[in-house]
Amino acid sequence: MSIRWKLFILLLLVTLAPILLLRLNAQQSMREVGDDLAKRTSSALVENVGDSLKRLVEDHARLLKRERQLLETTLELQSSRISQFNAGRLFLHPSAERDTDRTSVLDTGLYCNSTATGECVAFGVDDSRLVEFQGGWGRWWAGRPEKTDHPYVPIFRESFKEYGEMLMWTLYARTGKGLLLYPAPPLGVFSQEWRDDGVSGGLYGGMGMMQDGSSMMQHGMGMSRGMMRGMEGMHENMRRMWRGIQNLLPPPGKGSTKTVWHGPMQDPMTGRAVFVIVRPLLSAAGEAEGRTAFVVPVNALFHAGVHLPDISTSMQAYMVNVEGGRLRIVASTVRRQNPVHGDEAHMGWRLSGAETIYLGEADGEGVSEIAADLTDKKSGIAVQPLDGRESIWVYAPVGLSGLHLILVAPEKDVVAQAEALGDYVENRIHGQVRTTGIILIFALAAILAVSFLLSRSMTRRLKILARQARRLSEGDFDARSDVGGHDEIGELGRVLDNTGPALSEHVCIKEALNVAMEVQQALLPDGSPAFDGFEIAARCDYSDETGGDFYDFVPRSISGESTLLAVVGDVSGHGIPAALLMSSARAYLRSRAAQPGPPHAIVEHVNTQLSGDTFGTGQFVTLMLIELKAGGRELRWVRAGHEPALLFDPATGAMTELMGPGVSLGVDDDLTYETRGVDIAPGQIVVVGTDGIWEMRSPGGEMYGKERFHEAVRRHAHLDVRQMVDAIFDDLYAYLGHAPQEDDITLLIIKATDETGTNAG
Repeated sequence: MSIRWKLFILLLLVTLAPILLLRLNAQQSMREVGDDLAKRTSSALVENVGDSLKRLVEDHARLLKRERQLLETTLELQSSRISQFNAGRLFLHPSAERDTDRTSVLDTGLYCNSTATGECVAFGVDDSRLVEFQGGWGRWWAGRPEKTDHPYVPIFRESFKEYGEMLMWTLYARTGKGLLLYPAPPLGVFSQEWRDDGVSGGLYGGMGMMQDGSSMMQHGMGMSRGMMRGMEGMHENMRRMWRGIQNLLPPPGKGSTKTVWHGPMQDPMTGRAVFVIVRPLLSAAGEAEGRTAFVVPVNALFHAGVHLPDISTSMQAYMVNVEGGRLRIVASTVRRQNPVHGDEAHMGWRLSGAETIYLGEADGEGVSEIAADLTDKKSGIAVQPLDGRESIWVYAPVGLSGLHLILVAPEKDVVAQAEALGDYVENRIHGQVRTTGIILIFALAAILAVSFLLSRSMTRRLKILARQARRLSEGDFDARSDVGGHDEIGELGRVLDNTGPALSEHVCIKEALNVAMEVQQALLPDGSPAFDGFEIAARCDYSDETGGDFYDFVPRSISGESTLLAVVGDVSGHGIPAALLMSSARAYLRSRAAQPGPPHAIVEHVNTQLSGDTFGTGQFVTLMLIELKAGGRELRWVRAGHEPALLFDPATGAMTELMGPGVSLGVDDDLTYETRGVDIAPGQIVVVGTDGIWEMRSPGGEMYGKERFHEAVRRHAHLDVRQMVDAIFDDLYAYLGHAPQEDDITLLIIKATDETGTNAG
């Protein structure tokens, strides 16, 4: 990036940045206020709506309890009137004389049949007559249904006068005298022709209760699809219906007068969800006279659907049972067309049928808590997801057939006003951002012009310095800029002018180091010596151009006996000082080895000489000297502060350290050392290394360690000594990876053989 652009950015930061930060802070504050306001409003709306819905559900439960009692009382009163009429204690006028005004007592909106398209087609019912099915208690289905002006019509009509808005049908099954259905629907409802007219009617289900506990509409009071194929099918379905009633209610003749609620289930003629209330009829002697029943639309008892659109068009009401800690849906609300006013929609109830459907997630913690509350007959409010949307759940037990009422409204609909408020604040913020952006554009243009004008004189001098730096990088150390000036650019020019001579000196030092490296490498033996009875190989890798590790082979011939000194040394430190001390130690060793004397005398002489060189410097040298005799099997060594050599026997797997007393060289000029010896058998291996081997670290910082080193010696012992050395080095560098080498590495391996004159180099 050029200076002009940097200056432009600098001016931009100095002038516009504070303004922009203040503006952003104000916008952020406004956004936070808007968000906080929206959250508080949302919380208040959720709380208020939840409380309202909870009161609605609880009011429904209380209202249901009252209406249930009224319906049971009305059914009991109807049963009593029937019993009195049967006993001759109640006189009824014929239906033609009972009501002169002929005012209908029915809610005609209840009597319609749903088509496949969802339309509800109304069909007329006659509240002045009923439908009678002839036959005895065991054979009442044998007759055909007939509309008749029956003496019982005034009794049934009286019940509908009191609660017509809540009743759909009433039935009376007479022992030995058949079944009565009031009010009378068109007889076409029970015929094939009714089905052929395109109306989804007919007694395709049952109006009774199942023996196995499923919907009574499938096996109860009603007609089957067999009716569509003739009356015989209808009769068979009626038999199944009454078997279900007989199984679910107390057997006749036992004196029971208990009223039983069944459902919700599907009404076979209208398809609506209904409850069935059944009460036995007993004679004065306690004998069974039959059963009477009310068919009550679920909507008449559960009015929740009427209020749902006031809060949310997506709100749903559910009737559920608690099963195993889960909420099994019995019925749910659905929007339908009003059969009287076709353009007006209303909420009705739809049964789940035989399919088992649960509300909420199977493993949802919130659902299990709601189920526990309902089991304990508690009402409450919860906020949890339903179908992927966060929703408000309001629930309460209704005390009817183990049913509970749950209202679920998407939280998003409830907090829509709060979200609209947040959107308004966000739009105002966006408008201010646009205004600020226009102002910033003009400011940027002005700053850009100023920065280019100010940078013009500056960039000329910088280009001169760039050319000078380029010449220095190409090796022209005599390049000068002479830009002058007392500012930072002038100071930079003077630094670059002084850099050339410094770089020239550095290059000279680098070249000298390269020469020193070549000299030090030349001091190491060129290959390995051939020595009778032994294979010998060694290798030294430095971490810098020069180092302090070394190895050497010094042949001796004293009193006609040929020996070979194999030496491994490690000078403390790295670089040039270590290399110089290494070369001195090598020279002292070679000069003394040319004279007679045991190995320890040679080491003592080297220590005396090095002590004078290292006095006051803190440097020292560790040394391991091994003496081999040509054709012999005795191995002697002197240890001066160095790690013990290893004697490995591949035949047995034994690994022995060649110990011995001795302090590092150069510490004190008056030290003595000891020569030790051991017999070595053919195939045995002597290994000498420096601490750079086991102190090598992986990229993760873990040391290679002596155990890995010993394992490497065992793993590669079958190779010849040169291959063995290289294989161990390969293991070391594989362990090192991309981490830098921190210390010099030296390795010497000697293997005893049966042959003479072998050269392993």
